[in-house]
Amino acid sequence: MERLEVNSIELFIGETLKLRAKAYADKDKKMIQWNTSDKAVATVKDGLVTGIGEGKAVITALAEDESEVLGGCLVTVTKRQPKRIKESARPIQEKKEVKPKEKESAQALQEKKEVVPEEKVAAQALQGKKEVVPEEKVAAQLLQEKKAVMPEKKESAQSIHEKSPDSPEEFIRIEESGCFGIYKFKKTNNRIKGVAFVELINTEKTDIIIPAAICIDGQTYPVTELAPKAFKDNQEVKSVIIGRNVKKVGREAFCDCINLKKITIKGTALKSIGKNAVKNIDKKATIKCPEEQIEKYKELFKGSTGYKKTMKIKK
Repeated sequence: MERLEVNSIELFIGETLKLRAKAYADKDKKMIQWNTSDKAVATVKDGLVTGIGEGKAVITALAEDESEVLGGCLVTVTKRQPKRIKESARPIQEKKEVKPKEKESAQALQEKKEVVPEEKVAAQALQGKKEVVPEEKVAAQLLQEKKAVMPEKKESAQSIHEKSPDSPEEFIRIEESGCFGIYKFKKTNNRIKGVAFVELINTEKTDIIIPAAICIDGQTYPVTELAPKAFKDNQEVKSVIIGRNVKKVGREAFCDCINLKKITIKGTALKSIGKNAVKNIDKKATIKCPEEQIEKYKELFKGSTGYKKTMKIKK
């Protein structure tokens, strides 16, 4: 299902690179919604990715009109290595007046005092007696300029899986526009067959999109289920778009969502709707679906689901 030209890229901090979705021309790019899993690592606007900080992030392209993830790209951002030692890092050769600690360092170099390996590398780099490799130049510069050690790389928010204490299945937290939620991997014979939408993260969001699929570390997984009580008692949600791969809506999925007025079912895969799934939503709610599925979905939305005669199922 991936439609991006590349699945992974590497950038330096401050470097940019343009991503394109194969199936969309430039004139249609306004129909693509670009998202990043970690703005502290990489940002994206109209497909232009910018490296912000060291770490990894997943860039995804979401087709707004199809509620579909077109693909994902894993971005690795690193710090550019310095090419040479700055001239300001030569206080000993130029006999610059130094502070007490610097004097001790200079004296240690002149008397050929036994020093630790990093200090030897720094001394040789400063005196210019040895041709040093890039790693030694970095060590010398860090020692002379008293730089802090490089911070630990951040892990991509999407690469952290939280295991349930009572189940072998894993959960993933997605914080992207349109699908702010917690998803659960659905496994068959220890193989992932898809994911279920479990819980909404941003409970103040009024218009919800359950995508056809989500992209995690370059892999695309179809969203096949809305878990029981996924939106139960949500007083803010007003409309929901259900992606075309969803086969099952769990019991009480939208129960007591009193302001929910519109549900759009994008595909033909839906086969099961649980008890009280739409109980106590707006009594005049509209359920939109493909024309050829209207009769089938009228049978699925029976009285036990909470569906009322005042509601409508239409194209």
